[in-house]
Amino acid sequence: MLISMGAMSFFLKGHDNPQTVSLGDLWHPESLLSFIGTYILVAIVVAIGLILFVIPGIILALMLMFALWFVIDRGLGPIEAMKASNEITRGHKWQLLGFLIVLWLINLVGALALGIGLLVTVPVTVLSIIEAYRRLGG
Repeated sequence: MLISMGAMSFFLKGHDNPQTVSLGDLWHPESLLSFIGTYILVAIVVAIGLILFVIPGIILALMLMFALWFVIDRGLGPIEAMKASNEITRGHKWQLLGFLIVLWLINLVGALALGIGLLVTVPVTVLSIIEAYRRLGG
């Protein structure tokens, strides 16, 4: 969890202001409990949606895809982060689904290049997700 939080903080700062990003930005433990709580709640909600039928699970995953970003970026608690993610994704589910499929295909190409391509495609796709988060109001 700490590694994920640090990476997310690093990428957010790198996206917003590349000149000021440093390795120190990889340490971001301030929101650890909120991050874990949000992660668990989102996983439970999406799993329930997938168990009921696949489509509700996909919709819920799209609806909550930015919840962890809100925890790292704004220090929100689990429920507030989930609500904020729901608000900014409202009306954009189809675009986000297409966007995530394209990102998955990009990473697939990186993986097919003996896995070495992932060294390029993963940072590009993470920065693309941050750009979508920022454009939608994050």
